[in-house]
Amino acid sequence: MLSINKPQKYGTTALLLAEIIQPLNPKQPTLNVSNMLLYNVTITIDLDVHKEWLRWMRETHIPDVMITGMFISYRMSRLIGHEHTESEIYTIQYTVKDMEHLLRYQNEFAPELQRQHSQRYQGKYAAFRTVMEVVDHNEVISDE
Repeated sequence: MLSINKPQKYGTTALLLAEIIQPLNPKQPTLNVSNMLLYNVTITIDLDVHKEWLRWMRETHIPDVMITGMFISYRMSRLIGHEHTESEIYTIQYTVKDMEHLLRYQNEFAPELQRQHSQRYQGKYAAFRTVMEVVDHNEVISDE
């Protein structure tokens, strides 16, 4: 725990740092990161459909993935400065509590969700999936 007993000795900078570097409130719910994973989906999508695809992902696909209850949170990002002039590249990183939840998602839910995506955007995208172990993070993630 950061403690500055005599702030006048350290000046304004130390006071500002003391406000910035605060330990997590022990009452805030957090998950143990020892088993947490990121399920990363990287998608290259053709420019001619990418705006409609992005809307569909935000409004339909990602909510359908999240409603399975297998993931804690997600983050969608767009790659900038890539070499593909005819496409955009996005990643969706889903935070999952443990391997058991990920395997359940992959077995029970992913086939139908991926089929819907493939049917809708056949020939307009390429996707690959990776799984990463969360080693550390600074986000407060609820287990609700």
